[in-house]
Amino acid sequence: MIVATSLGDAARERSAIREFTAHRADGLALMGCVLDHEVIAAIVRPSPVVFLNSERLSHGRLAERSLGCLRPDEPEGIRLLVEDLVEQGCRRFPYVGADRGASNAIRAGAVAAEVAARLGTQPVASLSWRPERRVDLATTLRAVGADAVIGYDDRVALSLLDGFRTIGVSVPRDVAVAGFDDIPFAEISNPRLTTVAQLASEMGEMAVDELVAAIATGRLSPSRVLPVRLVVRESTLRAGLRA
Repeated sequence: MIVATSLGDAARERSAIREFTAHRADGLALMGCVLDHEVIAAIVRPSPVVFLNSERLSHGRLAERSLGCLRPDEPEGIRLLVEDLVEQGCRRFPYVGADRGASNAIRAGAVAAEVAARLGTQPVASLSWRPERRVDLATTLRAVGADAVIGYDDRVALSLLDGFRTIGVSVPRDVAVAGFDDIPFAEISNPRLTTVAQLASEMGEMAVDELVAAIATGRLSPSRVLPVRLVVRESTLRAGLRA
């Protein structure tokens, strides 16, 4: 088995894929790839390729790819999260995104759609996250009257917890904060982070099963959307609104 990381850089990704091909890899599993799928297929053909959480904007939705794609049901995860926050009385929902292509676009769009459907309003304008600007970002979110902030992922949300703490804003008393992914740190942060959990380990196992089957049969299985679940923790439990 050969492992490489591109850190989201297209040139590094292309170089790694060419290296795999030079070593006559029987199959590839690509996580969060940024290159166009057809470009990758041209490089590695005839080896099968499975895509996990592709970040190509043109291929972010499974309706546009029929074979070999695995990704969590991000719109459903956002729906569950917004539903819970609305039930707790939250009404102003900024989304804090990251430069992550398809995943970011899908999650941001889902937040806007759910807020519009449930509250009949547009969400507070989306903001872009930078780790070195977490205090400035927390100050801006406070200034626009946010009572709930949804981060692109748990890393963004945990950074916001620190930013709010620095400026003396209490989470969740003053503002609720939620993320996406359910990384290990989400369960031990202070406060513990509400998030949407995806089946990361299961997705890896499915990718291996897909490749083994494709190598044997020459055919990839249809793309699949994997279930997610809402994990409610202290960071969104608004005082007096929930037991």
